[in-house]
Amino acid sequence: MSAIQRMIDEMHRRGYANKTIKEYSASVRRLSAHFGCCPSKLTLEQVREYQMQLAKRDDISASYYNSTVTALRFLYLQTVGRDWSFERLPL
Repeated sequence: MSAIQRMIDEMHRRGYANKTIKEYSASVRRLSAHFGCCPSKLTLEQVREYQMQLAKRDDISASYYNSTVTALRFLYLQTVGRDWSFERLPL
């Protein structure tokens, strides 16, 4: 099972709204497409690099950015089980 599907299943299990599930999974799919691999194979530095690229873009709203980072936090901390602190993926 892919990391994205595991994340979706975990969000369903926790009772997340369908809109949130769609937004979070879309965010993680964009990350995966950016690097061309499963997000579970990415390092913290790669995720931080992606986060920095989003932060520098003028066409990205604060709410879009925060939603993306929240999705990444959920994926890596709750689904994949990486031992990354929130400080390493700041909003």
